Amino acid sequence: MPVDGGSMIMNAGAVSGRSEAKGRQRSLTAILVGGGIWALGGKCIGAALGLGITAMLARLMPPAELGIYLLAFSIVAAAATVARLGLEQVGLRLVAEHLGCDDVVAAAAVAWRALAAVALAGLVIGAGGGVLLGPWLGYRVFGSAALAEAMPAAAAWLACFAVQLTLAELFRGCRDIRLASLFGGTAFGGVLSTGLLAATVGGAWALGMSLDARRALLISAAATAMATMLGAALLARRLPPSWKPAPRGPGWWPLVRLGLPLLVSQLGMLIVLQADIWILGMFRSESEVALYGAASRVVRLLALLTVVNDVTAPEIARLNVRRQHERLQTLLQMTATVAALPCLVALVVLAVAPGELLTLLFGPFYRDGAPILLVLALGTAFVAFVGSAPYVLMMTGHGAVRMAVALGGTAAMLAGGLALTPAFGAIGLAAAVAGALAAQQIAAWLCVRRCCGIWTHADPVKAAGLLWRFLTARTNSSHAA
Repeated sequence: MPVDGGSMIMNAGAVSGRSEAKGRQRSLTAILVGGGIWALGGKCIGAALGLGITAMLARLMPPAELGIYLLAFSIVAAAATVARLGLEQVGLRLVAEHLGCDDVVAAAAVAWRALAAVALAGLVIGAGGGVLLGPWLGYRVFGSAALAEAMPAAAAWLACFAVQLTLAELFRGCRDIRLASLFGGTAFGGVLSTGLLAATVGGAWALGMSLDARRALLISAAATAMATMLGAALLARRLPPSWKPAPRGPGWWPLVRLGLPLLVSQLGMLIVLQADIWILGMFRSESEVALYGAASRVVRLLALLTVVNDVTAPEIARLNVRRQHERLQTLLQMTATVAALPCLVALVVLAVAPGELLTLLFGPFYRDGAPILLVLALGTAFVAFVGSAPYVLMMTGHGAVRMAVALGGTAAMLAGGLALTPAFGAIGLAAAVAGALAAQQIAAWLCVRRCCGIWTHADPVKAAGLLWRFLTARTNSSHAA
C-alpha cells in the first residue's frame, strides 16, 4: 500500500508540535512546583527565624528599645528601596527576557550594571543619612534622642541590605528560585542573613546578655554584609561579569530610566507597608510602637502563602513577551487560589486566640495587640485573594500605571493613618493600613484587566477543574503505561 510522504511529514510535524507543547507544559509545571517548594521552604524558614529574632529581642531589651529598633529598621527598608532605584524589578524582567532568548551576554550586562548602580546609591544615601538625615529624623520628627544615636548604625546596614535584595531578584530572573529564596523574601533580607542574625541574637539570649537598639542594628548590618558578599560571588558564577563595553543590553541611563516609574510605585507600596510605624512613632509612645510592630510581624507569616508570586514573576515576563495571555491568566488564577485558600484558613486560626499567641511569642505585655493583629490579617487575606495584579503590571511593562495605582494607595493610607492614629492609636492605624491595601489591590486588579485583558483573582472552581483534569490525565497515562 503506497504511503504519502507529505502526509508522513505533516503527521510527524503534528506529533513534534504536540511533544513540544507537552514539554513546555511539563517544564512550566516543574518550574512552578519545584520553585514553589524552594520558595515556600525559604519563606517558612525565614519567617520562623524572623519571628524568633523579634521574640528574642523582646526579651533582650525593654519595649521602648524594641520600638526604636523597629523604627530604625523601617527607615532602613525605606532608604534601601530608594537605593535600589527600581532596578531589581527591571533587572528581573530584562534578565528573564534575555535568558529566554539565550542571550547570556546581555543578561550579565544588565545584572552587573544594576548591581553597581544600587551599590553606589546605597553608599551615597547611607553616608548622607547616617550623618545628616538620620539624626534629624530622630530628634525633630520622632522626638527620640535614642533613635538619633542609633541611626549611624542603621546607615551601615543600608547599602548591603539594598544590594542583597537586588541579588535575590536577579537570581529570580535566572529562574533560580533556590538562590532567590536564600538571599531575599524575608523581613530581614534573606534566609542566610536572617539565619546569621538569629544565631547571634540567640547566642546573646542564651548567655543572658542584654542589647540595646544600636548594638542590634550593628549585628544586623554585619550579618547582611556577609550574606551579600557570598551572593555576589554566586551571581558571578552564573552571569560572569565583563568590564568591556557590552554589545547588547540597555546602557546605564536607560536602565535607570526604566526603573524610575517602578521606584515610585515601590515607594508607594513601601509607605503603605512601612509608614504606619512612622506615623505611630510620631503620635504615640515607643512602647505602643513595639506593640504594633509585634502584631505586624505575626501577620507577615500570612505572606508565606503568597510565595507563588516569587515563582511566577519570571514566568509572567516570559509568557507576556510571547503573547500567551490565556496561559498567563490560567497561571495567575491558579496561583492566587493556591495562596488565598490557606490564607483564609490561617485567618480563622488567628482569630481563635490572638492574645494568647502574642503572649506566647513576645510576653504578657504584647497581649493587648490582639485587635491590631486581626485587622492587619484581614487586609492581608484580601490581598492574597485578589492575586498578583501589581506584579503583572510591573512584569508586562506597565510601570507608569503601577506607579499611579501605588500613589493612590499611598495617599489613602497616609490620609487614613494621620486622621485615625491621633484619636484611636494603633487600632485606628491598622484599619487605615488594611483599607489602603485593599483599595490599592482592587485598583491594580482592574488596571490589569484593562491593560492586559486578563484577570488575576482566585477562582477556586476553575482551579479545581484544572486540578481534576491534571489528575485524570496522570491516571490515564499511568494505566496506559
